[in-house]
Amino acid sequence: MLIKDAKKKGDVHEVKLCMDAPIVSHLLLIDDSFFFFRADEREVVVRRFLDDYVATSGKYINLQKSEVTISRNVDQGLKNDVI
Repeated sequence: MLIKDAKKKGDVHEVKLCMDAPIVSHLLLIDDSFFFFRADEREVVVRRFLDDYVATSGKYINLQKSEVTISRNVDQGLKNDVI
């Protein structure tokens, strides 16, 4: 719901991963979650979603099994700001 609400407000935008793919903001699988967002300071709200998820669910995010991948087309300075 947090992502859905943020999309309505314009805080998060769906992205197209390749030409023939549909636009997506996230994929939730059985034991994995993938979040896709623009490399933009305004869209770092995804981190807040994860913090809220941990606080409300009692579950945790294993940062040793997590990673952030940023397109090579993104400026290095912006990469540092986003991470």
